[in-house]
Amino acid sequence: MSGINKYKPHLLVVPEDDANRQIVNGFKLHPGINARAIKVEKASGGWIKAKNSVNSCQLENLSERYLLIMVDFDGKLERKDEILQAVDPLLVDRVYVLGTLSEPEQLRKDLGDYETIGKRLAEACVSNRLDSEPWTHMLLKHNIEDAGRLRETLDAVLFI
Repeated sequence: MSGINKYKPHLLVVPEDDANRQIVNGFKLHPGINARAIKVEKASGGWIKAKNSVNSCQLENLSERYLLIMVDFDGKLERKDEILQAVDPLLVDRVYVLGTLSEPEQLRKDLGDYETIGKRLAEACVSNRLDSEPWTHMLLKHNIEDAGRLRETLDAVLFI
C-alpha cells in the first residue's frame, strides 16, 4: 500500500465502479484533505463484489484501518444494511457505506464531472458543512449521517 502506513489511522476505499473511484480521487485532490491517509482500491465491478471485499480488507488485523465502501444504491437504500451484515459486528463501527441513491451519471449531469463532485464533497467536509450542497442533493442526502460519522471519527486523520 504505497503512501499510507497501515499501522496509523487511514481510510481504505472500495469503489463499486469507476465513477465512484473518480469521485474519491476528486475528494483526495482537495487541499484540505490528507490524501496520504486515503488508499483507493480498484473498482470492484459491482455492489455485491464491493460487499464481498469486506472480508479481504483485514479490518480485524489492522486496528487503525477504516473502510469506506462506495456503491450505487440503484434506488435500494437497504443495500447499506446488506453490506453491513457482511461485517463482523465488532468491526462495524469502522465501516461506512456511501453512494448515490441511483446512479452517479445523474449526479454528474447536475453537479459537474466526477472529480469536481469529489472536490465539492471534500469542501463541504473540510468546512464541516454537511448540511449544504452537494451533500443535500436529492441523490446524496441519505449519506449525511454516515458522512458525519466518518468526518467525526477521522477528523484529525483526513482533514488538514
